Amino acid sequence: MISITKSLRTSSPRSEYKGVIEGPLAGHAALRVTLHPAMFRREYPRRQVNNVYLDTHDLTLATVHLSGAAERYKVRVRWYGALTGRVERPVLEFKGKSGHVGYKFGVPLRRSRSRSRSTVRRCWNRSVGSTGTPTPTSS
Repeated sequence: MISITKSLRTSSPRSEYKGVIEGPLAGHAALRVTLHPAMFRREYPRRQVNNVYLDTHDLTLATVHLSGAAERYKVRVRWYGALTGRVERPVLEFKGKSGHVGYKFGVPLRRSRSRSRSTVRRCWNRSVGSTGTPTPTSS
């Protein structure tokens, strides 16, 4: 079986640090981020982002995520635009995280139902295995 972790690590890594700033410092922090000359610009126009997260029947991926495990990943279908109606350019995405470094890659889903289903099934089996258990990381 092919590990999804190896595929994720070949994508471009991104560092993520998340935290909450409350009280009087929140306004100051927001202003500094907005005015910083080297970073923090809007990369994409405002748009609606829709996701459907995929998991095993016993919610293995959600459980690992909620436990705060340093090594985790998620599988989702993402598209932009209206939630209802015709879905344009959906992408099957795999996101992994190791500590504060995240990785992501996507597979465009085609219109043909049989092709889309086989693509989802093949990618799902590669990521969590046919038994629904996440594939262990091999370094």
